[in-house]
Amino acid sequence: GIPCFLLFILYQYKVPRMAQDKVNTALLDAMIIRFKKMTSTKESEVISKIIGNMTDPLFEKRVLLLFERIDTEGTGEINMVTFVQALKDMGLNKVTEKTMRQLNK
Repeated sequence: GIPCFLLFILYQYKVPRMAQDKVNTALLDAMIIRFKKMTSTKESEVISKIIGNMTDPLFEKRVLLLFERIDTEGTGEINMVTFVQALKDMGLNKVTEKTMRQLNK
């Protein structure tokens, strides 16, 4: 096994936390790559016109406004059916519940 001293040093320098962060980043990157493969350039253009770029200072406000627009019941939650329909209403006709669920895998 791992000597207790070595284990203590690993935790002291937060090595397990750094490893978990790397795994999380890799998973997020994989989801983004998968989404890019499943969407067309037209879809990306529509989304960027609606919410803009993440570096834009108004990005968070636009995302919140978009969420409020989709959340017509005002519950603070959006189910998959409502989300997919909202994307279709914005011109993203190729998006389906199936493709959105595949992104969560």
